[in-house]
Amino acid sequence: MKKILSMLLAVLALAGTVSSCIPKNGPGTAGSGTDTTVTTAPESGTNRIETDGIETGELPPDIPSVTVVNEGETDYAIVFARSLNSSDAVTTALSRLSNAFRANMAVDPKKYSDAVYTGDPDDHLILIGDTALADCSELSRSLRTGEYYIGMRGEQILIFANTPDTVAQAITYFTNKVVVEQGKQETCSLTLPTDFEFRKKGTYAMDTILCSDTNLYDFRIVIPAKATVIESNFANELRYRLAQKYGYTLTVVSDSEKPAENEILVGNTNRGGSSVGAGAYRISAENGTLRFAFDGLLASDAALYGFFDRILPAGKDGSVYTLPEGLSVTGSREEAADDPSVLTKTGDLRVMFYNIAGHSETSNPHGLRQALQIGIFRDYAPDVLCFQEFHRASRTNGFVDQLAELGYREVPVKVDPVTNPGGNNYTPIFYLASRFTVEDSGYLLYSGLNDSHSKGLTWALLRDIATGKRAVVLSTHFWWESKDAADNAARVGDAGQMLAVIAKIYSKPGMENVPLVAGGDLNCVFESDPVKKILEDGTLQAAWDVAKRKNDSGGHHGYATYDASWDLYTKWDSTGAKYRTGWSIDHVFVRGSATVETFHTLLDRYALICSDHCPEIVDISF
Repeated sequence: MKKILSMLLAVLALAGTVSSCIPKNGPGTAGSGTDTTVTTAPESGTNRIETDGIETGELPPDIPSVTVVNEGETDYAIVFARSLNSSDAVTTALSRLSNAFRANMAVDPKKYSDAVYTGDPDDHLILIGDTALADCSELSRSLRTGEYYIGMRGEQILIFANTPDTVAQAITYFTNKVVVEQGKQETCSLTLPTDFEFRKKGTYAMDTILCSDTNLYDFRIVIPAKATVIESNFANELRYRLAQKYGYTLTVVSDSEKPAENEILVGNTNRGGSSVGAGAYRISAENGTLRFAFDGLLASDAALYGFFDRILPAGKDGSVYTLPEGLSVTGSREEAADDPSVLTKTGDLRVMFYNIAGHSETSNPHGLRQALQIGIFRDYAPDVLCFQEFHRASRTNGFVDQLAELGYREVPVKVDPVTNPGGNNYTPIFYLASRFTVEDSGYLLYSGLNDSHSKGLTWALLRDIATGKRAVVLSTHFWWESKDAADNAARVGDAGQMLAVIAKIYSKPGMENVPLVAGGDLNCVFESDPVKKILEDGTLQAAWDVAKRKNDSGGHHGYATYDASWDLYTKWDSTGAKYRTGWSIDHVFVRGSATVETFHTLLDRYALICSDHCPEIVDISF
């Protein structure tokens, strides 16, 4: 009969009775264990050992057992997976395990990484993690996130989990509940039954998820060998959510690997069946294969929520979710948009103002954030992009090339190498070259307080190729600090310089009624001196005030949290503030014949992930 030990406290009394433990090298400290014991959360199950119907703390003589430590002597060594070398949690747990053996068993088993261990793989070993000395693939698939296993394999002890932190928990449990508790018997001995086994079980919304009558832990996630960032990001999102909510820790592999019996296919793999309409998604299950197909970033997000919020709940039957054979669910990107109506442009010109917060490797690991921003542009299709914090890295890491693939071209301006030694324009404008030509343009680096020569403006006079209509767009970024009156004065000065540029543009003949859309990151709230200066003579109007349709939300928020272990942004902030009365520091202004149809601060999930500023969408008719 297979013994499942839900708690190890009872089994720890299995060794013989000796009045005291005298180590070979002198008096011992058996039973102390105080420096090694770590408080752990209660484990699931009962506090007993079940042995063929006998509930006891003593091993009947006919039960096979393994002696790990015998009166202060052992020939067991500890071998841990090389992949655990970099885990501080595992290192600490192993140190405590060694301390516990010394304090409670008067022994100090040698420790090796499996990278350097040269002994017989069948020796008496305590194997920790996914070592090269034991095949744990089946066990790995059966363990969910946060679960671990401790048990005998022959005469070897296996301590296993799928993540380093959980391995550390397993080591701690073994230390406290086996080594320290056994040490209280003062025998300097540790004996375990040969079928000793313990599993830490997690608590999840469902015990089992079945797809085509197969448990989901037998599946793997497959992405194209040349996966887009949206495809790979979706696979990581799916893996993360399955792990966090249901405990399934699946692997992600390339479709260059040989097909397996049970696969979750993401995107345009070489396994076929991935095409969908524009902005749509489809989720299907057939012949042991679960497929996710989608078009675009928002559609991928809609598919993710559709799966977890619609499909799985619909398949609930007690403690089991069942994805039936022949499942086919379709939907669209509108399900993931904070306001689906904004997906369609209203008016003649759509301008997006966006502080993209730079693209350095530290804030943008392997280009993830910039690629997601490209996904935003593809879904909302602005005619003009007015950027702030367009760092030098954004010009060398492929971002400009990705913009070009969407049809955007940068407005040409001249940057004075004397006043701006770095030569970078941090406030560039990109426009759809298929729709517009640039009739005139300019750039100004603001005098006064200025960090990295990044505060300034770029402007362009654009002509619509089809209609001949003209419009001026202007992207700006004001001084950022708010410590004292000098900072406020610097922004007021920036506002004055911007107004002077606009006045010069409109001093030219024929410009009287040409509409202007100007804005960006002003680093000050609406009821502030710089904004008041911009509006004081009535030439410019606040786009939010005059918009026919708008949402009342500020766009500034905290940075999202990136988790390298999942290759995901796993936490993000909401804006949590209104536009006029809250902490909105991005503003847009209009003049001339511009009628503001829409002013929308974009609040989609990825708008909250990709920067600490949400994009602002302004549609005008003229």
